[in-house]
Amino acid sequence: MSSTLAPRPVSFGTSGSAASGPSLSPGEQKATWIALVSSLFVLMLVYWNELTVTKDYWSDDTYSHGWIIPFFAMFLMWSKRQPLDGPVSKETENKILMAIFIPAGLAVASYLFLDIPAITWSLYATSVMIGLALVFRYHEFEPVEMYERWIGAVLVIGSLSLRLYGTYYDKLYWDRFSLIPAMLGVFMLAGGFPIIKRMWASIAFFAFMMPLPSKVEHFLLGGLQKIAAAASTTVLQILGVGAYRQGSRINVDGLAEALEVIGACAGLRMLTIFCAMVIAMVLLIERPWWDKLILLLSAIPIALVTNIIRITVTALLYLAVEGSPNQEMYHQWIHDYAGFAMIIIAAGIMLFEYKILSWLFVEEGDEVLHTAGMRGGMPIGRN
Repeated sequence: MSSTLAPRPVSFGTSGSAASGPSLSPGEQKATWIALVSSLFVLMLVYWNELTVTKDYWSDDTYSHGWIIPFFAMFLMWSKRQPLDGPVSKETENKILMAIFIPAGLAVASYLFLDIPAITWSLYATSVMIGLALVFRYHEFEPVEMYERWIGAVLVIGSLSLRLYGTYYDKLYWDRFSLIPAMLGVFMLAGGFPIIKRMWASIAFFAFMMPLPSKVEHFLLGGLQKIAAAASTTVLQILGVGAYRQGSRINVDGLAEALEVIGACAGLRMLTIFCAMVIAMVLLIERPWWDKLILLLSAIPIALVTNIIRITVTALLYLAVEGSPNQEMYHQWIHDYAGFAMIIIAAGIMLFEYKILSWLFVEEGDEVLHTAGMRGGMPIGRN
C-alpha cells in the first residue's frame, strides 16, 4: 500500500506579527523612525565618495548586478519587518512602489538619454533612500535598552575607524565593507536587538553590491576559468565534437577561431548573482533549516554547471552559424542571450531541487497522511 504526505505550504509573505511585549506610543514610533532614516541618510553622505567608487564598478559586466541589489535588500526588509497597525493594503503597497520606482525610472532615463552620471547617481540614491524610509514607516519598533544603544554606538564608531584605517593605508576593501557593520550599528541604535534579529541578513545582503577585493577576485577568476574551460571541453568531446584546451582557450574543430573563456565568461558574475538569489530565497521561504542548508550548499555547483552548459551550447551554436554571411552578428547574439539564459536555467534547476526537497522532507505539524488509490482509504492524523 502506497501513501503520500501532503507538503506544508510555503509562505513568501511578511513573517512578522504584532508585538506581544511592550510597545511604543505613536509619538515614540515616529521619533524612532525619523531617527533611523536620518541616521541612514547621514551614513550615506559619510560614505558617498566610496559608494560612488563602488557604483563605477557596476559598469563592468562582472558586477553589473550591483544596481539591483539595494532593491532586493529592501524587499527582504519589507518581508521581514514587524507590521505596524496590521497588514498594508494593496493600494498603499502600490503607492510605495511608485514612490520608489519613479526616481529609479528617472535615473534610468538619465542614464540612457542624458549621460550625466551625477544626475543619474543622485536619482538612484534618492530612490534607495525613499525605499528605506517607506519600509520602516510601516515597521513597528520596540523599546530598546540603553546597553543596546551603546552596542550600536560602538559598532558605528568602530566601522568609521575601520574606514579611516582603510583610507589612510589604501585598503579600499576595508573602507568599502565597513559600511555593513556601520549600518548594523545604526539599526542597533534605533531598534536594538529586536530589529537586528529581523534585519541582519537583509543588511548583510547589501554586501553583494560591492566588488570583491582584487586578490580574491583574481584568485576566483583564475580557478573558474580553468574549471569552465576544462569541463566544457570534456562535454564537447563526449558529444562527439573535436575539441582540445590550451589554458583558457578551447579549440573546436570547425571553428576558425578558438573560444576564449575570458574573465566575464568565467562565471564569477553568475556565481555572485546566483548566490544572492539563493540567499534571498532561503530568507523568504519557510522550510526546515536542513532544506535551507542544502539549497545554500548547492548554489555554487549549480552556478558552475550552468556556466559550463552556457559555454558548451555557445560552441555548438557557433559551429551551426560558422561560415554564414552574418556570422559576427550571430556570434554577438549568441553570446549575449546565452548570458540571460544562464539565470533562467540556474533558477529552474534550483526550483526543481526545492520541489524535490519539499517532497522528501515534510515538517511535523498538522499534515495528514492519506492512503492513495485504496477503496475506503481514510486520512490518518499525525501526532
